[in-house]
Amino acid sequence: MSETTYLTNILRDVRARLTERQTTLPMAAVREIALAQPSPRVVTEALRSADGGVALIAEIKRASPSKGMLDADLDPVAQARMYARGGARMISILTEQDHFKGSLDDLRAVRQAVDLPLLRKDFLIDPYQIVEARAAGADTYLLIVALLDDAELVELMRVGRELGMEPLVEAHNAVEVQRAVVAGARLIGVNARDLRTFQVDTTLLQRLKPLIPATSVVVAESGLFSAADVARMRGYGADAVLIGEALVRRNLASAQSSLLETITHLPPVLRMTPRGRYPVIKLCGMRTIADAKAALAAGADMIGLVLTQSRRQLTPAQAREIVSALPPSTLTVGVFADEPTERINELAAAAGVHAVQHIARHIAGPDGQVPANTVLDLPAITVCSSADPALAHPLAFPGSMVLVEAAPSGVWGGVGTQSAEAAQRHWEVAARWARSQPILLAGGLHPANVSAAIAAVQPWGLDVSSGIEGPDGQKDPERMRAFVQAARAAEDQ
Repeated sequence: MSETTYLTNILRDVRARLTERQTTLPMAAVREIALAQPSPRVVTEALRSADGGVALIAEIKRASPSKGMLDADLDPVAQARMYARGGARMISILTEQDHFKGSLDDLRAVRQAVDLPLLRKDFLIDPYQIVEARAAGADTYLLIVALLDDAELVELMRVGRELGMEPLVEAHNAVEVQRAVVAGARLIGVNARDLRTFQVDTTLLQRLKPLIPATSVVVAESGLFSAADVARMRGYGADAVLIGEALVRRNLASAQSSLLETITHLPPVLRMTPRGRYPVIKLCGMRTIADAKAALAAGADMIGLVLTQSRRQLTPAQAREIVSALPPSTLTVGVFADEPTERINELAAAAGVHAVQHIARHIAGPDGQVPANTVLDLPAITVCSSADPALAHPLAFPGSMVLVEAAPSGVWGGVGTQSAEAAQRHWEVAARWARSQPILLAGGLHPANVSAAIAAVQPWGLDVSSGIEGPDGQKDPERMRAFVQAARAAEDQ
């Protein structure tokens, strides 16, 4: 099928159906029904209040043009009730009839069954469609920037807002994001699926998020099938994810637990860290209050304090003194090695850090899996080495952020520098991990190579210690600033 056929055929049929409905029920009659509905639910509040995680918009659709029939026997009411039990914050309902096999009747039926906010997802090009969405019980509706010129976009946003609905404005590239922002969109969806080819680019949000104001609610759409996918979108800055196919295809008996897994199995450290600025930067090995404050002034998102044998080692009392001197919102990470879990918990509590970083080989069993009786009291970052094939599985440490280190097997951290060839090998392995989940990249990073590292790996975050020290081994505020500036410049590019 040619690149334009999908969209051309859909719009042709949407216009034909629209003409039929306008003939059957004029706008004045539809508006009267719409105005008689209870006030719509405030969807931005529903999607922002996800306890630091990601809000789930669960979708009801029977088919798609690219995948064909997903579930010909789908019961929208049963599916919606299951979504509500499973923890969804909003339900999206495909109402396009010919290519997605939906209808406004599905929307009306679900409105009677659940109390969650409802999104009418369709190809909306006329004010009539927005008014009929409100008449059917929708609380919000989808506007696809690619289908509208600027005047049409503004007008269709105005029509919905007059009815109390805040639209989800969907973009597929940088130009469309900028158009949505200029039009005043407050709820912006980034759809990884190209409307014309239906191909998916799951890294699109990472590139477009810096263009979206921090005040906007951001929804990641398409290509999401697992908890790791959701975690990656959270790492890129999504407030919510819209998932359809992966949920519709699941067996209803298991879908409730699958939903909960999707929205709750995010690394707790990832929930604590700031969104909207990537990569997140951890400056590690601070030994004094002055070091830590200089790191914050340079732009660090996380401060690392070493509580294990090292030339940078602190006692728990020294670490607590530094933590106490920093703003309460500072995320401090205690770094441990060669310590049993119980000892890590004890030292972390004494130091007052907010999270712990630990070495994989001291936690995992011979099979690389974390024993069931392993309990870390704080959010965790697990250090794995790209040079150790025994730890090659990126999801071997559920519930933990993964830090990919360059050190060879048996040597953990503090690599300092490495050859260009060694760095390239390390980045190639790390990049494979980064495609399946958010990772922190470490090992031989410094101001001169961090831009190349970001380009090669596309990590969620960076971890550096030796690379921000002077020849005397002390933390250097100028090198800290240079590192952060180089990383941010690479992000902008």
